[in-house]
Amino acid sequence: MAEFVIRKATMMDIDTIMAVFESARAFMASRGNGEQWVGYPPPALAERDIRSGGSYVVESGGAIEGVFYIAMGPEDLYETIFNGAWHHDGPYAALHRLASRGRVKGIAAAIF
Repeated sequence: MAEFVIRKATMMDIDTIMAVFESARAFMASRGNGEQWVGYPPPALAERDIRSGGSYVVESGGAIEGVFYIAMGPEDLYETIFNGAWHHDGPYAALHRLASRGRVKGIAAAIF
């Protein structure tokens, strides 16, 4: 497996982050899952993620190969569960917008 460096994203990374998302969208479209991801995430959301301190990049060989956003704590989207319930009420983190360029394997494993 490749060696990875995971660090907080900065605004200087935004163009590369958007290129990573574009690579991921192209891959998903090539596998028949393209419609729901058109234009997502928009640059404004990626910038908000960076400003919040929850956006991270995954580097391999000095190049950004992946990106993800982690939200710590309660999220409005998860407050209401339909036909089920949370198993516990403790603190949690939610991983969002995980994407890679598709050139290096093991990015998700490195995050976890």
